[in-house]
Amino acid sequence: MEKRKLVILMAIILQACLSDHREQKNILNTATTENDTVIDIKDIFYANRPVIEPDKHLNKDIEIYKTLFKDNQIYSVIFYRLDSNRLRGYQVFLANLTDDYSTASYKWENDYTLIFKLRNTKGQSEEYTMQGYGGSTGLSW
Repeated sequence: MEKRKLVILMAIILQACLSDHREQKNILNTATTENDTVIDIKDIFYANRPVIEPDKHLNKDIEIYKTLFKDNQIYSVIFYRLDSNRLRGYQVFLANLTDDYSTASYKWENDYTLIFKLRNTKGQSEEYTMQGYGGSTGLSW
């Protein structure tokens, strides 16, 4: 009987944690440095291409994925922001990069401009600026 109560209690706690997903950041994969937030780059090799899903995100959420396309490593960066009271996702792809990156750091310059750095295990990084406004997305480096 005690074992059954424990299992039920664990299930209730797990459900409570999962139901708060939209209101909480993933603190296990996010860290904050002095001015930047550091996140893990998600490996999705041989999986489907990452898609923009505003209904699963909050304002200023960031996702960075690493995948393969025709034997080339591709990075996908998606950010979400409120645009005319509507949550929109903006996505860019980066290819032909010279290194293998496992983490990224980012900071918001303003409501529609994200500055991010892809970081390798040696601490080296490449910096990019991404903008999303209306129906357009831009990338510069």
